[in-house]
Amino acid sequence: MVLGGGGIHGGQVVGKSDARAEKPADNPYGPEDLSATIFHLLGIDPKDEFYTPEGRPVVIVNNGRIIQELV
Repeated sequence: MVLGGGGIHGGQVVGKSDARAEKPADNPYGPEDLSATIFHLLGIDPKDEFYTPEGRPVVIVNNGRIIQELV
């Protein structure tokens, strides 16, 4: 994936794969981590909750971590 702008530190590669390129070698990131990072850069706390009209809390990002190498 290529990202740019919005506070992203460009010109770098984040992560690496194993010797056979089958899976991440260490510290894998997923879609929830990318979402948490984007919300963080937008000034929205990714651990915050919104409430449905019925009052049910909904977390913005489920278990997402901010990808520190990008910010």
